[in-house]
Amino acid sequence: MLNLKHLSYFVATARHGSFSRAAEKIHISKSAIFRAVELLEGQCQTQLFFRERAKGVVLTNDGEHLLHMCEVLFQDMRNLEARMSDLGAISGELVLACVESLAACIVPYLTVMVMKRYPSLKLRTIEALPEQALDLLRQGEADVIISIRPRTDSAILPKWLEYEVLMRPLPCVTLSSSHPLARRRTITLEDLLDHPLVVMSQPYITQISLLYFQHLNRFPQIACETNTIENLRALIGKGLGVGMTHFRPMVDRSFAGDRLVTRPLSNVSSNTEIFVGYASRSEDWISSKTKTFLELTREYFSSPQCVHHFVAEQ
Repeated sequence: MLNLKHLSYFVATARHGSFSRAAEKIHISKSAIFRAVELLEGQCQTQLFFRERAKGVVLTNDGEHLLHMCEVLFQDMRNLEARMSDLGAISGELVLACVESLAACIVPYLTVMVMKRYPSLKLRTIEALPEQALDLLRQGEADVIISIRPRTDSAILPKWLEYEVLMRPLPCVTLSSSHPLARRRTITLEDLLDHPLVVMSQPYITQISLLYFQHLNRFPQIACETNTIENLRALIGKGLGVGMTHFRPMVDRSFAGDRLVTRPLSNVSSNTEIFVGYASRSEDWISSKTKTFLELTREYFSSPQCVHHFVAEQ
């Protein structure tokens, strides 16, 4: 008889390339996963993995075929579950994977909108890098994503992704209030060339900032990197450099208490897009939860609250 739990253990092992890593990720013992794979191999009467001490495990050809069938099966099950949830009121859980650098300006508002209008629907957010958000969506661990990408990168988005551009934001500069440039009403890219940047230690996000300098054939020095927006603002507040972001915070102090100012960059066009996306289906159908979330997201991006945080290219 088909054992879905055993199949899920097999998929986890294939994705992580190791019994140990799979056990750690899905919080089950390594011996339970190893036994499940052994039983599957007995049921299929074929070897599913090559065991390599240095590399962990590698799928055989038959293992590759079974993995593909399992992915189709689990996707069909998720589709069925989603369709069943459409039979009643909008309820359950919707998982949003949102790029970390945008989350603080977007997620709180969307969460409040969901809670007020759809009390039976819970919004759970995972903050992730752009490529991680796409992986979560592809694997069915997220229902929707909100992400950012360079406008020149249309070819890198996968064909299975349905997406809608929400905004083309213009960049801002964040500085310590004591920085020499803080006295100016607007700042140019040329002004920033002689001042070190504090950047996110996420190549994709840093690349978006540096693309603005490409036509100058010069780039500012990078002073330091950090993983979070709050630490980025704290480092800027301590005078370690200036930062480029695509949002304006509602507060003028860093988490460490230092005074900050935000200034627009003049004479630039937006090179980025903020978009919302979901995995396309084989037929023209998306769940009511996803439709509802898309409607709320569009509403937020046309609201006064959004205008406070983002300056959109007209």
